[in-house]
Amino acid sequence: MDFLTLLQRLHKHSTEFVVVGGYASMLLGSDMLTQDLDICVRLSSENLNRIYDSVDDLNPRYRMGPDKKTITREMATADSIKNLYLQTDLGSLDCLGRIEGLGDYDLVLQYAREIKLDFGTIKTLDFDGLIIAKSALKRQKDILTVKKLEAIRSHLKKDS
Repeated sequence: MDFLTLLQRLHKHSTEFVVVGGYASMLLGSDMLTQDLDICVRLSSENLNRIYDSVDDLNPRYRMGPDKKTITREMATADSIKNLYLQTDLGSLDCLGRIEGLGDYDLVLQYAREIKLDFGTIKTLDFDGLIIAKSALKRQKDILTVKKLEAIRSHLKKDS
């Protein structure tokens, strides 16, 4: 799994996205591990094309469903796309149109913060957004992540 390279490729193609989920937690300092890269994306045809261009040479396949088909541009950019769950040579990439507890891409942007990486600046959910989203899922692993994020945020506030 090489999520940094996936992020770099998305950034290079000017994809509109916000990192959410477990990897966003890691970017904020959590030690929770994740098996996929979750991003909230604008579901416009232009942005879906950018996503496809970012992974086209990485053997992208549908991760959900029994046949795990290789995706084509037409499949990845269909008007009916709500979420795109991909398996690539660099790891799993989940492109989500909505985030539980927050809403669609434009609403998620209200909780985004910029983070500088070696290849450029990307957006990730801030502490508040991530805590809201993880709390809305109500899974045991997300409840644990919320507790860790609240502790990190509290520690950072004390230090500032």
